[in-house]
Amino acid sequence: QHGHKIEIITTHNQNKYVRETKDGFIIHYLPVYYNNKLPFSERKKSFLKFVFRSIKLINKLNKPDMNYVISTPLTVGIIALYSKIFKRTSYYFEVGDLWPEAPIQMGAIRNRLVQKVLYLFEKIVYKYSKGIIALSEPIKQAIQAKTQNEVIVIPNMADTIFYQPSYESSIGDFKILYLGAVGKANQLEYLLEAAYVVNEAALPIKFNVMGEGYELDNIQQLSKKMLLENLEFHDHAPKQKVKELLDESHAIFITYKDIPILGTGSPNKLFDGLAAGKLIITNFNGWIRTLIEDNKCGISYPAYKPSIFVEKIKPFITDSELLLKYQGNARSLAEREFSKERVINRLNNFLVK
Repeated sequence: QHGHKIEIITTHNQNKYVRETKDGFIIHYLPVYYNNKLPFSERKKSFLKFVFRSIKLINKLNKPDMNYVISTPLTVGIIALYSKIFKRTSYYFEVGDLWPEAPIQMGAIRNRLVQKVLYLFEKIVYKYSKGIIALSEPIKQAIQAKTQNEVIVIPNMADTIFYQPSYESSIGDFKILYLGAVGKANQLEYLLEAAYVVNEAALPIKFNVMGEGYELDNIQQLSKKMLLENLEFHDHAPKQKVKELLDESHAIFITYKDIPILGTGSPNKLFDGLAAGKLIITNFNGWIRTLIEDNKCGISYPAYKPSIFVEKIKPFITDSELLLKYQGNARSLAEREFSKERVINRLNNFLVK
């Protein structure tokens, strides 16, 4: 809409390359299998396949004016650097999660030499970019300590057109929805513990989980062992089904493993929940906790103390006006700070200045 011609290089799980035009975008789908259920070793192979096949495709395409490179993983920086060196194409680099810091803190990359190489590569990618887009203020601060290049915070978008508030009263079950990946970083055991204490307290709360990932089978088995009849799993589905589940929910639940670096991230589910006007529930420290507490649109509790969750959620079950106030504040925050138009205009001004 700002007059740019955009081509996207991405992947799909088919066994052949596909090119299509959709909504004004030219999209190149590379045949690189990827699934959140893959172990980290297999995901690394997929990351590298994407790098090599992207470079091969770039050599066939007309030279663009610039590349906009989205991480994670950090390996996409190889594509950016290749294009800059051999195609003389400048690039902007978007960072949604801090790599390699996140997988290192998670214990996925233990070799000290590999860690040093990745940290060095990270600095090189930042150094030769035309500018860096951080999806949160903590990410910006971490990057700014490693580069002299300009870093700007541009958060994820809240789609306030697609998602519209449906403010249901809390008659019957109070429904809490978890959306997104079910991986080691998400530590959904915390959600199961919350469901368990809610059950013990005889509160009318039902949890719904829609997502996929490496830990999904384990979480489902653990849920059965804990006899959590107030928890239901839903298959990963298109955006319309997500919208339907959100419409039926009173709140969304965002959980991460108790590792500080994970609190710097910018999960899409937060912005979907804000746009849909839902109470936001978190169990970790970081900028999201500050955001929802300052704007009175959510609650946070220590992950290891689900009993505190029970005490904090009770008022929203018994006081429908309080719930509606927090839900309305969530929607107002989405419109005020994270609407698609606001975010895209800020990004465009950064790219074309």
